[in-house]
Amino acid sequence: MDDLTKALIRELLGTIKKNSFVDGYKATDSEAMGLLVSHFFEWDGVAILETSAEALQDANFHTEAGQLFDMVKKYDEVIA
Repeated sequence: MDDLTKALIRELLGTIKKNSFVDGYKATDSEAMGLLVSHFFEWDGVAILETSAEALQDANFHTEAGQLFDMVKKYDEVIA
């Protein structure tokens, strides 16, 4: 990821922290990113799980990513 993209994401997370949490609370980047992801996918748990799995895969947490992909597959089978 290039520096400009990282800077834009940090700015976005800063805005989320400022506007989405109670005054005085110091939200973490993880909390702000979680809020962003859940709102972006309109609280679609399967999409959130799949996104989390993709992030873990990218970070070389293949076993953990596989567990989440299995959960996604299970939910997809239930929905189908």
